[in-house]
Amino acid sequence: MDYNKIEDTNDLYSWSAHLVVVNRRKVLVVVNDSNRFGFVLSGLKA
Repeated sequence: MDYNKIEDTNDLYSWSAHLVVVNRRKVLVVVNDSNRFGFVLSGLKA
């Protein structure tokens, strides 16, 4: 198996997520790396 070969990946599956606290509530900010589409999940319990 050739581990040096770079696999072609679809950028649609590349996401970044950040957990921040706003007004003592956990908020998850998720952004797609290729097209900058983003959404926010607020009021998380964990």
